[in-house]
Amino acid sequence: NGIGFLHVFVGNYAKDGKEWTGDAMRLESMLSSSRCYGGRPSVVTEDGQSISYKKLLKLVGSDNLQVLPIYTGFNPLNCDTIEKMLQTKFMGLTEEQRLKRRAGAGSCKGRRLVTTPFPYYCGLLLCKLSMSEVGLRPGTESDRNRKRKR
Repeated sequence: NGIGFLHVFVGNYAKDGKEWTGDAMRLESMLSSSRCYGGRPSVVTEDGQSISYKKLLKLVGSDNLQVLPIYTGFNPLNCDTIEKMLQTKFMGLTEEQRLKRRAGAGSCKGRRLVTTPFPYYCGLLLCKLSMSEVGLRPGTESDRNRKRKR
């Protein structure tokens, strides 16, 4: 089917000054996979270490990895609804093909309450290579809260 593995995620921070795209979205694509579920990463290296976007890109190459904006706007409810819809759609994939273990819809809340309009995005990380092809595996309880190798 052409899918190695994928990850649907949301974010609301533009580190590089560009709303919804650029460095912030790429970094969030892998950060969010380890923030949910009490620190258990969704994907790890064979030795149990979590992996950053930059390390994943180096491992698989730019021809095999894409991060795409699916939704951009100022409405967190729309963002969460789209996230849940896509995660639900992809739940039929194997655990080796998706980083989320259950459909979210805003289940990983931010740490700060924001009272002004704020940019939100829903993104899709898509890797053409399988986890096993690049030395990765789904995270387990024993991988919880390990330090990331940089």
